[in-house]
Amino acid sequence: MTHEQLAALDHAGRASAIATLEAEITRGGQSRSDPVVSTNLRSYEEKYGMSTAEMLTRFAAGALPDDGEISAWLFWARAADRKRVVR
Repeated sequence: MTHEQLAALDHAGRASAIATLEAEITRGGQSRSDPVVSTNLRSYEEKYGMSTAEMLTRFAAGALPDDGEISAWLFWARAADRKRVVR
């Protein structure tokens, strides 16, 4: 799903699309089970109009700035990944 497609969805549609993408990436595993991690990641996903997985891909490709806001998002993405690995 592209940024434009995700941005065009209403809140419920965006939440559903993000959940679907997460399930694809985690192969159905329970990621982001901590409500603080989930809330923080969702706020970045909504602001940027894309899933964390897509943001990671875009960041790796140099398509997102390497600034303080993206660094904060990366912190939460890593926290979610650690929780998924530990569980």
